[in-house]
Amino acid sequence: MTFQGYVERLARRSPRTAVAWRSVLVKWASELGYDSPDEVIAEIKSKGSDSTLRAIEILDRSVAGFVERELASKTVNNYYYAIKGFLENEDLELPPWKLKKITKPRSCVESYDRAPSLEEMRRILSHATGARSKAAILLLATSGMRLDELCHLKVGNFDFNSKPTKITIGGEEAKTRQRRITFITDEATAALKDYLGTRLGNSDSSVLMARGGRALHKDTLYRQIMTTVEKAGLKGKIVSTSYTYQIHPHCFRKFFKTRLVQAEMPDTFVEALLGHLNQNDRSYFRATEEELADAYAKYAEAALTIFSVEPKGFRESVEWFKMKDQERDSELAKIREENKRLRASSQDSSVRIKRIEEEIDKALRVLKEIQAEM
Repeated sequence: MTFQGYVERLARRSPRTAVAWRSVLVKWASELGYDSPDEVIAEIKSKGSDSTLRAIEILDRSVAGFVERELASKTVNNYYYAIKGFLENEDLELPPWKLKKITKPRSCVESYDRAPSLEEMRRILSHATGARSKAAILLLATSGMRLDELCHLKVGNFDFNSKPTKITIGGEEAKTRQRRITFITDEATAALKDYLGTRLGNSDSSVLMARGGRALHKDTLYRQIMTTVEKAGLKGKIVSTSYTYQIHPHCFRKFFKTRLVQAEMPDTFVEALLGHLNQNDRSYFRATEEELADAYAKYAEAALTIFSVEPKGFRESVEWFKMKDQERDSELAKIREENKRLRASSQDSSVRIKRIEEEIDKALRVLKEIQAEM
């Protein structure tokens, strides 16, 4: 079977895995010095009875190369299984006792991130430039969608007549390939309508548009959001060796779940909205769209609204006043820093002016001495 045939077989089970592994294997062959994965197989099989030893040697060398490049242990292991699966698919025998000779790094947590707080979400949104960025961030934070899911949605996936606004994520758009329903807040709905404008009635239009009318690619959206996070001063790392930043687009899903758990929404509803239902829940939990909508309206609307018009209840009042104090302190700190900079600049200018005046006086004295000698 050819490499293309292998990828097509993978796609029957998971199109996303097929795309990912195709990229991994093409790059793997190139790094080994071959034009294609098929050439790697041809070279291995040309060894005849020693083909298994050659395959193990290449697999071991590949793992060593991944480790040397300091890839995350999880990434190294994923690449290993992608290559191993391809070799086995080509009828190359890889006995378990020989594979044990390949030492893979032990999988461990190497990426540290967290859910942004409500105040941090406000900071991020306040630094978002353009209606598209603001709408995208609000959609991710209030629906629990994944970045890729959002980039695949069309206007027709949204039911603006539903209260709250309903989103139908089709199986082909979802990571798990399971159709599900989720919702967004009134605040996010208003931002989305503002961004869509005249496209609001075009059900076939991609929600997030790039130039030329194409759907916005997830990598482009990721970079734009990270630029906004950096402007908000939140792009740092929890641990310096972490492979991810403390806040990145997927953290908006963490914000979504954290806020709903804090609002005491039942776990089964939270997981249903996230698309995280386990096998038992898929078999037995059958909440209707009306029940999901009621749960969202009851627990999520207030919990996920970023900019409250007015505080509701004692807890939110305390949080609201705390947020205002933080905003005031932040502004005062900026004013003090600017004042300090201006004073330093003023003092520096005064020093320069004084030096220039001294140079002028010195030049005038020299000029007078020359005129006196003449």
